[in-house]
Amino acid sequence: MMNKFDNNWPLVSFIVFSYNQEKYIEEAILSALSQTYESLEIILTDDCSTDSTFEIMNRMNEEYKGNHRLIINQNRQNLGIGAHINRAMELTKGEFIVVNAGDDISIPERTTEMVNVWLKSGRKAKSVFSNWYKMDILGNIYESQNIPDLSSLSSPRQYLEKHGFVHGATHGWDRDIFELFGPLNENVTHEDTVLPYRSLLLGKISYIQTKLIKYRDGGISSLYLSSDVHEILYGETLIGNSRCTYDLQQIIDDIKTMESMDKFRFNYQVLTKIAIGKKAYHQLIVDLGKRNGNEFKLLLNALGKGAPIKRSIIGYLKYKFSFLFGVYLKIKYL
Repeated sequence: MMNKFDNNWPLVSFIVFSYNQEKYIEEAILSALSQTYESLEIILTDDCSTDSTFEIMNRMNEEYKGNHRLIINQNRQNLGIGAHINRAMELTKGEFIVVNAGDDISIPERTTEMVNVWLKSGRKAKSVFSNWYKMDILGNIYESQNIPDLSSLSSPRQYLEKHGFVHGATHGWDRDIFELFGPLNENVTHEDTVLPYRSLLLGKISYIQTKLIKYRDGGISSLYLSSDVHEILYGETLIGNSRCTYDLQQIIDDIKTMESMDKFRFNYQVLTKIAIGKKAYHQLIVDLGKRNGNEFKLLLNALGKGAPIKRSIIGYLKYKFSFLFGVYLKIKYL
């Protein structure tokens, strides 16, 4: 057992993020307060919830009599994921950051396990993530095989080419990825794509096979029950692709930042070219969905920017023959 007065253990920040999670936030906070790692500060931060989430946070903060240092924050307006993470990072002092969504439950040893892996790597593991339990909205655990594609996390190039990410609910990171790259662009929503990429530019990503968090599954999408083919192709998909363009722009910016710090570590021109091509593909899908001009010219423009040829042509053909694609979906799902 670590000694809470032993200064050899680095300060760690455990952040509980919330937004309109009044049904679950108490369990999430209790799991933060139960962490066995003692050199710990706990940040409870709410993104301007419209329900009683923050009131529950505030009550639990006032009632807490334990040894951890608690910091509580509520944003004056809803910031969204990227800007909320930036705000939370401003409140932290820890050398390593562990995050917990307001509807998830960390096991007591989670922080200790993650810090041990980080320290054993010589702090080269700039991102650490773990296996997880899946639970439904009632808190019931159900069996799952969570096997990440670790090959996609081996290098910055592999990460881009194999669509790498880590499970954000299980993620922790070294403070360096904010100190050196700065805050996230405020429109970033897939932080579990962007932040691990920073980690690969600076060091490596480590995975823990042990299940350290109970992740609340949001349920099954009903997207394919829509009778509108354009909605099926470009409803939620359009939103998702639009968000990917923001994430990839952040990655492009981070590659440029890394190049300015260390010009010889990677082939930055290749990394930038791949990222720009991926962004062009997602922008193509957005433009097709919004009907932003002649679709064939949109395809040529995307290909000219290096968009993946096969994926781009398939996306184009889905748009051109959306009626037939709609018939296929109805046969398969309805």
